[in-house]
Formats: sequence, C-alpha cells, structure tokens
Amino acid sequence: MMNRRFSSLQTCMPLLMVMLLVGSGCLPPTTTSGPDQGRDVLTQEEIQTASPSGSALDLIRSLRPTWLQTNRGTRGLQQGARVRGDLPSFYLDGMEQSASDLQNVSAVAVQRAIFFSAREAQNRFGSGNENGAILIVTR
Repeated sequence: MMNRRFSSLQTCMPLLMVMLLVGSGCLPPTTTSGPDQGRDVLTQEEIQTASPSGSALDLIRSLRPTWLQTNRGTRGLQQGARVRGDLPSFYLDGMEQSASDLQNVSAVAVQRAIFFSAREAQNRFGSGNENGAILIVTR
C-alpha cells in the first residue's frame, strides 16, 4: 500500500512542478526597491483628472499632502517659505530647486511627480536628502 502511494506521488510530482513553473510565469513581476507606484508616484492621469491649477507645489499639496508631512504634522511650508527645516528636497527635471522656486512652475506643466524616501533620495541624488526628495518631471 505504501509503495503504491509513493509511486503515484512520483508520477504526479513532475506534473505539479510544471504547473508551478507555468503558473509563476503568469504573475506580474514584483520589485522591492524604488518608489511605490501607488503612493509614491503622482501620475499624469491623476494630474489631468484633478484639472490642475496653481503651482507645482500646490498640486503636491492637494494630491499628495503626506509628502509634505512628518510625525509632528504639516511641515513648515507656508506660501513662499524658504525655510527647508524638515522638508524633502525638491528636484525639477533632475535639478535641485527650493520650495519657492516650485511656486513659479505651473501645475499644468507637471507630467508626473515621484516621492523618494531618505534612503532612495540619497542613493539617487546624493547626500543632503535626509528628509527624502520629490522629483517633478515636466512636459
């Protein structure tokens, strides 16, 4: 009786392995690094749906306010503020900018925005990004 069970298991095993391999090829690939596509990326579709007006910074404030928050609440970012404090670094098309510089960039010009954690920002942009970074890509 035991040999019969073992024999049928040996017969089924190759079929199970093939099913496992074929099934795993159907799953979408997963990544463990880089921005989270849902929470950390502001897509062109979201921006268009929001009918942007104002500045690029206003766009982030309205669609991703958590990018500008800490555990202590909203970061020290008033209209036109130059104090960085614990704000993330801002990059416009790869060039570092101040928050007040982003007030001069139209929200309509923004194609997408990406938030990088402190570790991701330091890997991508170098030191000085202890609070993360926001990359704004324009059209």
